[in-house]
Amino acid sequence: MQERIYLCLAHMSGQEMKFIKEAFDTNWVVPLGPNVNGFEKDLEEFCLTPNPSPTGEGNFGGEGSSFTRRLLVSDQDVMGEAESIVGRRLNSCNQKSEDCITTRDIAEQYGMDARDLNSFLKDQGIQRWKRGQFRLTPEYEGRGLAEDRLFVYYSKDGKQKERTYLVWTKKGAEMISNILKN
Repeated sequence: MQERIYLCLAHMSGQEMKFIKEAFDTNWVVPLGPNVNGFEKDLEEFCLTPNPSPTGEGNFGGEGSSFTRRLLVSDQDVMGEAESIVGRRLNSCNQKSEDCITTRDIAEQYGMDARDLNSFLKDQGIQRWKRGQFRLTPEYEGRGLAEDRLFVYYSKDGKQKERTYLVWTKKGAEMISNILKN
């Protein structure tokens, strides 16, 4: 025998006869009425979805209603909502770095690739390799030369991961440009 999982415990509050009398007094003999309408209104407010029962027949509008679409979403809908949430978070986190330029973009202006420019900046003592990424050396930190940009990606097993990387402010890009020109 399977173990039962009770959704709620049976409980008599003493008001059941009042509700039965109300059903007979209002001729509520079909599975419709003020209680169903109230439930639909509460559900609509909870889901923030307008009009879960456009037919007004107490069946949540049937297949394809906004109620059905809200609760029975596809994988694509879930991923779309997840991407939207991640996008809003990235926009919020990356506001400081919005007008910044990547090392690769600077390197391309001088016919280099990002690895060469990073190596050059490391040799110049401007940045160092720390915990798997380039960071400004203490001498250059806090001078408004660079910001962090957040990058979100997914591992092979589907777990969301985050990583930050250095991007250069206009002031930082000008400093690099002056060093490269000299």
